[in-house]
Amino acid sequence: MARARLSQERSRQRREQLLDAAVRVYAFGGIRAVTHRAVASEAQLPTAATTYYFASIAELVREAFRRHITDWTTSLENIDLHDLDLSFLADVDDTTSAIIPTFADHDRAMWGLDLALFLQASRDQELRPEITEAVRLVELRLTELLTEHGLEQSSELSAALIAQMVGTALRMQSHDDDAAEARNLATSLRYLLAAHLVGPEAVDDACRSISGRSAASP
Repeated sequence: MARARLSQERSRQRREQLLDAAVRVYAFGGIRAVTHRAVASEAQLPTAATTYYFASIAELVREAFRRHITDWTTSLENIDLHDLDLSFLADVDDTTSAIIPTFADHDRAMWGLDLALFLQASRDQELRPEITEAVRLVELRLTELLTEHGLEQSSELSAALIAQMVGTALRMQSHDDDAAEARNLATSLRYLLAAHLVGPEAVDDACRSISGRSAASP
């Protein structure tokens, strides 16, 4: 019995090694780089290990992506947003200063990996449920945070904030100035929040001034 448990544990560890290795290979070389040989080499396991634990390279990639997305979602669920102080939003400089440490604490290469992996996974119909759940959870957590701070009916605002943050992750793959990117994000976040607070009519009036149309225009 003990020997069987040891064998099962070894199999589990090797399988996880291969899943982790597949993500690393993908990070370095993209989806075409993920081969049986490359993954086994990265995991420091025999090449035959990949075919022993996975029926195909497609199954290996799918399971590796699913595990990465699930781990990402779990880490998000574990973030405590209760009583988070958002007073810094009153000033763009304070907001920028609050964002910069977040950029410093997270490797931009990892941001790029998450972005690329999510986009790649979204092409796989079998991974769509995991992608959908991850996005739903982000929107839910943001909506809960905004509601706690008095912003009602904020689900659309949450979706807009996510779009802005994804855009920032994309920009950070080609821009090295964290301070400038933090300032851009701070400005965008405050504009989105302000638009939600003043309401759709005020936003319509402001947009009419840009288009040159009046409220009476068809």
